[in-house]
Amino acid sequence: MLARICFIVLHLILGGDRSIFDWVDWNGFVPQDDYLNNFPSVGANGLFFYLITENIDNSLDTTKWIVRTSDPNKGSPGAITAIVTKSEASRAVIVGGFKAYDAKNMVLVTLKGPDSSSKGANQATAPKANLPVDIEIIGETKQGITLSYSFRITRWFINRGEYTDSHQEQNDWCNNLGDYKLASLRELSNANFLLHQGKYGNNPDNYYKRAVHGGLITEWGGLAYYQGDNFYNPTYGWTSDISNSTGSPIYINMNDAALNGDRDDQHPYYALCSSK
Repeated sequence: MLARICFIVLHLILGGDRSIFDWVDWNGFVPQDDYLNNFPSVGANGLFFYLITENIDNSLDTTKWIVRTSDPNKGSPGAITAIVTKSEASRAVIVGGFKAYDAKNMVLVTLKGPDSSSKGANQATAPKANLPVDIEIIGETKQGITLSYSFRITRWFINRGEYTDSHQEQNDWCNNLGDYKLASLRELSNANFLLHQGKYGNNPDNYYKRAVHGGLITEWGGLAYYQGDNFYNPTYGWTSDISNSTGSPIYINMNDAALNGDRDDQHPYYALCSSK
């Protein structure tokens, strides 16, 4: 029987085009012929997903997984890579929105890269992310079977943990990191928003439709579900965009990427910073 990587499973709420995301059968992203179209294209420190394999047993010592990256400066503070852990079905059961498969078919992949020196301090800094970076995850068995999954990270995000603040304060916090800025709505979401120009593709709704290259929340789903990544779910986060209709900053729902612009800029919302 043919061994293969079937799906890339992450938080599965809401769907998308079945050619890239098998939401009807509650699976996840489908490996693409061109690795540049594979999930994920954007990331943040601590975000994770599962590779779902078929016809090899990842719970045995006979299967070894290694990670290769295109970054020539792998040891630098700005390096981005992944850590592979075998047989993590129990974690998927605990975390809402994740499908649990047989443990032998699951491989946990966790992104590692730049993060802020402090979430609370106004003068926090962060290393500049080494972008773009190609990451290849390779599985090898003692029987000579080799599996491979590759993707390219083109944008990196840093969050401010549990801290919420006004639009200006969060904008300043992101700028003070160094090579980051408050994320724009299109760096986070492909939702359509009637109070702002810039309709996105064929998504008719004001919440995300799964797509690679569609933004951080569009790709990864609700950020609160990724334990260990410091996304503490204050629900709403500021974007750098201003509503054409209300003149107020646009804020985003961190769970479904819905957009709105009906609050003044003093509301205490979350900060998501994107690489410049």
